[in-house]
Amino acid sequence: MEETTRQALSAIATASRTLAQALDKLLNGERSTAARPQPGDGAFPAREGQTGQGSVWDPEVDAPLITPKVVGTREEQDWCCLTYLGGIYAINKRYNRGANRHEVRKYAMKAGYRDGRAVTAWSKGNGATQNDEDKQRWLTNTGVNYWVKGLADKLGLTLPADLAEPWDAPVFS
Repeated sequence: MEETTRQALSAIATASRTLAQALDKLLNGERSTAARPQPGDGAFPAREGQTGQGSVWDPEVDAPLITPKVVGTREEQDWCCLTYLGGIYAINKRYNRGANRHEVRKYAMKAGYRDGRAVTAWSKGNGATQNDEDKQRWLTNTGVNYWVKGLADKLGLTLPADLAEPWDAPVFS
């Protein structure tokens, strides 16, 4: 077996054990974040651009570490918000464009919403998102700084370096 394959399988096995321990603690009523995998413990191999103390989590490509729920525990709701808004932010920042309706639906469903219509409240209710003239979805500065970066920090996660760096959201009238 090649060394890179062996290392990848070892990391998967370690992550599986860590997840099983965290689930066991959760099922037994322990809500400690001590069981959360950390960089360097083998559960999550280090990625290029890792900058913080928590596991690097990329909202564009990574699955949430717990199942996000619109109506659930505070942590499930936080994951719901971070998964949806983080996915839209990744598109905004990395591709310098708004998310189209198919992408909005994709990230809404990944976040636990039934479809893309339910996330319209993020624009109307708290100003976390906005639409450009072509109805493409963008995050506002509040959406990025308070919701995405704030929730990532609250959940003990590190965003990839390109998403962690400062960004000024465009403003559409």
